[in-house]
Amino acid sequence: MKQIYTSVFSLFTGGREHSVSGKVGESVVLPCEVDTHNCGRIYVITWTKNMGEEWRRVYLYSDTHSRPMGAFAGRAHFVLHNNSNAELHLRSLGVADEGTYKCDVTYVHGKCPSLTFTKLYTLSEY
Repeated sequence: MKQIYTSVFSLFTGGREHSVSGKVGESVVLPCEVDTHNCGRIYVITWTKNMGEEWRRVYLYSDTHSRPMGAFAGRAHFVLHNNSNAELHLRSLGVADEGTYKCDVTYVHGKCPSLTFTKLYTLSEY
């Protein structure tokens, strides 16, 4: 799996921004920044995709529940690595998967930065 991954930190949205590219038919990893060391235990992580006028939920994670939704069903799984890194793995990438995604981390206690935005670009070979 060859993947292009770059990070750009934004001052405009108040969140962290990333850009990820992947070839159609292959797998891609969408990053989500978490901070359990400073912010405490995670209550829920919600992944949404921007669909023009609205954000649609595509994945939901908690200690007791992990569920891909819609077009992500059967193609996505979530991995929480450590105190500052989590990822949403998506296989069988399709052209329709291209877009902007938001990872929103809700902590049990505290008011910490919680948003990570990722722009996913799909690449196809002719």
